[in-house]
Amino acid sequence: MTRQNLSKILAQVGRATESVSFWVIEPGGARGMDRLFKAPLMIHIFFVMVGLLLPVSSVSAQISLSISDSTFAFGTNVLNAWLTPQSSVITNDGNVAEDFIGKISQFTDASNTWVISSSANGADTVRAQWSITSEDGPWTDISDYDTDFTIVTNVAVNDSVTFWFRIETPTSVSSYDEHSSTLTVTAQEY
Repeated sequence: MTRQNLSKILAQVGRATESVSFWVIEPGGARGMDRLFKAPLMIHIFFVMVGLLLPVSSVSAQISLSISDSTFAFGTNVLNAWLTPQSSVITNDGNVAEDFIGKISQFTDASNTWVISSSANGADTVRAQWSITSEDGPWTDISDYDTDFTIVTNVAVNDSVTFWFRIETPTSVSSYDEHSSTLTVTAQEY
């Protein structure tokens, strides 16, 4: 099975989506007073559940994953701050060992975008990190949008991994409109 064929199959697979928002406080202002802006950061979490039949000797391989929580609720936050990590348990509910692969899309409000950086946040620049060890890390930076990153390999049938995700908000933003991003997690045979 080629990657192109898998992409066509994934396009036909059902997806679940949830969203959350937070408020941004801009410190200082013209009179040295903090201003509260409604700047929802919408995180749409798509956990793609794949059920494919692939020949493995005389047994068909079923590749599938399930998640415990598709909503990451970040709450109210200020600019230039790490958000409290949110987590979801990802389970291999297929019948073969699997790898879990993640990918994040660009944060956008349809007119304005946030750059992603693996080293520092900044003006309209966000950092995103993940961990499968604990809510305290160690953390792995997501360095590019729309690029696959391996979360974990060789997850046995019915085994799970807890996936923690956090972002560092920009130091300033050019738009206080809703920004959204999609985190996609897929399973593939180990």
